[in-house]
Formats: sequence, C-alpha cells, structure tokens
Amino acid sequence: MIDRTLVRNGTAGAAPLEVTPEADAKSDWQSFVLERNGCRLHYWLTGPEDGPVVVLSHGTGMDHRSFAEQVPHVNGVFRLLLWDIRGHGLSKPMGLFTLEEAAADLLAILDHHDFQEVTLVGLSLGAYISQLVNYHHPERVKALFLTSCTFLTERPGWFRQLKHRLSDWMLALTPYSVVKAQAAFYVSTHSGVYPYVHEAMDRLSKGELRRVQQAITRTHIPEPDYRFQKPCQLAYGGYSKFKYIKQALQERAERDEHCTVKCIPGAGHNANQDNPEFYNEILENFLFRVYPYHIPIERLRSRDWY
Repeated sequence: MIDRTLVRNGTAGAAPLEVTPEADAKSDWQSFVLERNGCRLHYWLTGPEDGPVVVLSHGTGMDHRSFAEQVPHVNGVFRLLLWDIRGHGLSKPMGLFTLEEAAADLLAILDHHDFQEVTLVGLSLGAYISQLVNYHHPERVKALFLTSCTFLTERPGWFRQLKHRLSDWMLALTPYSVVKAQAAFYVSTHSGVYPYVHEAMDRLSKGELRRVQQAITRTHIPEPDYRFQKPCQLAYGGYSKFKYIKQALQERAERDEHCTVKCIPGAGHNANQDNPEFYNEILENFLFRVYPYHIPIERLRSRDWY
C-alpha cells in the first residue's frame, strides 16, 4: 500500500528555483536547481522552447547522463527535461526517499515551468516514478515510454517477494565495491557502459541504494485490473538478466490495448545505453506517433517514420 496524499496534492512546499544557465557553452542546455523537502534537485532543459515536453527519468543508481545517446537524437524537435532523481547524481542530500516523494519532486518541476502535459520516458526506477505520476495525475501525461520495469498495480508473487528480501539482505552484507561491480554486470551487456555505472553509483552510499530498492519493492497500488488510458510503449533488453521483467511487459501488452512492447536486441537492463541506435529509433517513432504534427517534413517525404 502507498500513501497517495503526497502525490495527489502535488507540489507542496517547493522553494524558489535557483537558475544556473551557465551550462556547457557548446549546447543549448539550461541547468536548474530546485530545493525541495531536504534535497537540492538538479535538472536540465534542452531543445526548442515551443516543442512538446518529454521527461527522461533514469534508473536506480544512474543519473541524467544515462540518456546521453538519446538527447541529440530527439532534442531538435522536442523540449527535453532531464533530471537527477533525489539522492542520485547531483541531487543531494537524498533526504526522505519514497517513490511518492520522487513523483512529487517531478510534479514540482513541471509546475514551476507550467508544463501542463508531458510525455514520460522512464527506465527502471524512472519508469516506476512515471507510473505514479500517470496514475495520480493522468491529466498531466500525454503518453508513456516505459523500459525495464514491472507494474505498481500488480502485486508480485510470493517467490519474487522472497527474492527481493534475500537481495536486500545480501546487499546489506556485501562490500559496496563488489555491489558496484555486480551491478554493472547485471544492468549492461556492454563493457563500455561499465565505467559509467561504477562512477554514477559512487555518488550513492550503499545505504542510499538500499533505500531506493526498498522503496520500489514496497510500493504497490492495489488495482490489478488497472489499464493505461494513454499510449504506452514498453521495452526491455533482449539479454536482460531480469527475466520476470520481460514476462511482465509481454503480458501487459497482450491484455492492455494501449500498450505495445519491443525487445531491444543485444541489450541488458539499461537498454538505452546498450543498443542506443535501436532504442532511439523506437523512441523517435513513438514520439512522432504521439505528436504527428511535429514530424519533420523530410521524414514525411521519406515515409520512414513509421
């Protein structure tokens, strides 16, 4: 069960934004800091100001840089919002961590910029946060692109609950250096991604990582018959070591008319990093289906956007 009040009531208690637009001079990125409920949340905007807003939310232990391969592919048309979820990357200190608190963080950012309707792109942790925002505020969501996740409205079976408890116990006992090495192996099939995973996870303590994982496994919306009411693209890595995620995504796509599912060949849990070319193609095609009036004229002429 979850406390729905925080997310339903939205963005309580946000302090004024500290704007720091001295981002990389070679880009059009704008960087911002929002101080909210004990955490200085760092986020970035890039792309045309009049473009549809697309939010990119990263996975557990990662940060906004995990979407580095996606930004140049879509920011010519779309207004992208990337952020470091509380406790990750530059967003410190973690303060209270629950999925509800993280969802309220995102709503606070959207409200400050008056982004009334957005498309949510989330991977793993980011996908769960996206689900919460969509569930409690469907009027704010145009569409969803969810990768490497299960569903908060579906209670896991007893065996998976037992595995989660054992995993938390093992995490508590294992040296963090070993945890980081294992995490890189489990989330990616590409050795070139490993150094980034190690560096990103260095920004969290083992205790903070446990709090994030516990928040995911303990959050449940008791509504097993829930169906998405917006277009929802699902994706998973073909070589992901989390087989139950693949099964959950495929089963959802079979019974939910608003969902379609894609397998990312050769990719693991961090599918957008392992096979960015394939992932980018799926993401771009999905966004152009959601926003057909923003398809570049050259794409329309070539008829390769679908």
